[in-house]
Amino acid sequence: MSETHDRNSGRPTLALPFVLAVAIAFAVVCCWAASHRPNEVRTDFAQIWHAASALVAGHDPYAAVGPGTSFPQPYPLFYPLPAVLIGTPFTALSVKMADAAFAALGAGLLLFAVLRAERHRVLVIISAPFVYATWISQWSPMLTAAALLPAFGFLLAAKPTIGAALFAYRPNVRATIGIGVLVALSFVVQPHWVSEWRVSLKSAGHMVIPISHGAGPLVALAILRWRRPEARLLLAMACVPQTAILYEALPLALIPGGFGEMAVFVVMSWIACEWWVHTGLTLPMSAETLLSVHIVVLLLYLPCLVMVLRKPNEGSVPVWMNRTAARVHTLFRLADEGE
Repeated sequence: MSETHDRNSGRPTLALPFVLAVAIAFAVVCCWAASHRPNEVRTDFAQIWHAASALVAGHDPYAAVGPGTSFPQPYPLFYPLPAVLIGTPFTALSVKMADAAFAALGAGLLLFAVLRAERHRVLVIISAPFVYATWISQWSPMLTAAALLPAFGFLLAAKPTIGAALFAYRPNVRATIGIGVLVALSFVVQPHWVSEWRVSLKSAGHMVIPISHGAGPLVALAILRWRRPEARLLLAMACVPQTAILYEALPLALIPGGFGEMAVFVVMSWIACEWWVHTGLTLPMSAETLLSVHIVVLLLYLPCLVMVLRKPNEGSVPVWMNRTAARVHTLFRLADEGE
């Protein structure tokens, strides 16, 4: 099998044509599987498709999703308009095929991203968060891939909370520009969408912040390794509002540092899945979320914290982050001298 070498790390990487072929083949398989889901499976992307269809037709996307609308789910559209804009190309397909295509694109893009230079992360495709996210056409695979592929960094704007955590993992200029362009375009399309989005978010009573639940405060220890991208990701993920359902934990798959740690992540994810399936699926949404956050913190966040703390506080960081750390250090030193 032909290999090239990563210019920055010197590690051997798989040839691009091979990686692309494998990713496309995997995406095709995922598309076929997703298109044969039972009709009663409620997917996440379906609401984006309905909102995007309304936008293409010249209607308000936030009036197209929620109780009494064309997509009558119990809650309104929680996604910002950039997510709806990303969904507009899929409106050329039926909702079922758009669902399958979105799931396949996210799966293929993530596999492509991990095979390029971080091959141990290929085990992510057998993890419970990946399987669940793909099954319900969730954004997590696509967003996780975007953190590894700066050209796709604009996708992080689709889900600002998890997107911000993934941006903290590897901040870069290309992603910043892409996000800025997409957000600017959203204001051109619908200047007052933020106010409608904020009204929708008032109904999001099922959101939690992992660091404030159960053993979550222990995750704050990740700041001791702030120079490492995986430490920043772990801490940021623990601090952003989310449902904390298993698919939300997929970005944590960027933390394990080798095949052994990835295997631990995969095994722990399925233990978490079994625990959640047998205790949480019959609960109301708010109670299910509270149970899920305790499970995910205990079985995924804490093992990832151990993986982070086992490594030295080394790594390249943006200039602004170094300057901020230096200023904080200076403030503490001045406070000590003042005493």
